[in-house]
Amino acid sequence: MTAPGGPVVSVTTHGRRVESVYLAIESIAAGTVLPSRLILWLDDEETRQNLPETVHRLQMRGLEVELGDPRYGPHEKYYPYLESQSHIQVPLVTADDDVVYSKWWLEGLVKAHEDDSSVINCYRAHVFAFVNGKPASYRSWRSCKTTEPRFENFGTGVSGCIYPIPFLQHLKAVGSAFVELCPRQDDIWLHVNALRTGYKVKQIASVSYNFPILPDTQAKSLSKMNVGSDRNDVMIARNYSEAELQMIKNS
Repeated sequence: MTAPGGPVVSVTTHGRRVESVYLAIESIAAGTVLPSRLILWLDDEETRQNLPETVHRLQMRGLEVELGDPRYGPHEKYYPYLESQSHIQVPLVTADDDVVYSKWWLEGLVKAHEDDSSVINCYRAHVFAFVNGKPASYRSWRSCKTTEPRFENFGTGVSGCIYPIPFLQHLKAVGSAFVELCPRQDDIWLHVNALRTGYKVKQIASVSYNFPILPDTQAKSLSKMNVGSDRNDVMIARNYSEAELQMIKNS
């Protein structure tokens, strides 16, 4: 399930999804490249004390199960790990708990990072759009169709992203300001901080990859809440400065 030399892979789960998260983790463990650490973050102690047998078996094979902070929401997939590290020494890959990843998933992210660690590599991105000089509704953003790194590329974590060490160091230094500024939208927080550190986003292929979603996991998905109720638009307006929006336009 793990092997020296790989990146850390971090996942978070909550509620009923703890019963099915083993499927996502097993898909990562079956990959052609393995992580050096594979960490599952939970947001409450009761869940950690009552893990399903499927997760217990994964622990015996090397899965680490850790307790995060319920205030962090989706940011739990990366921020508690950063908090736990005095020195960040390897890239971090984030994965979702409701996706079955291909065998080549982690290998592709690692190769992309080795080829160019000056960008944030991902499998799926949207293109930040504007109407009359203002951010267009997130619902209208189109899928990325280029492998060219750009500030306008907006990585979506569901298919997987790999983050360079200096960018992770920046996120750690910024701290948990997202709790107030961007509590339920980790992709927005990660993108705006990429702008602030000069990191462009690169989609690994010229088409976005959408890996299979586990059945019965989308009834109350974060994506439905954020996109369906236009919460993303509110958070975009709150978090991007005029200078940062201009960087995107110039891209």
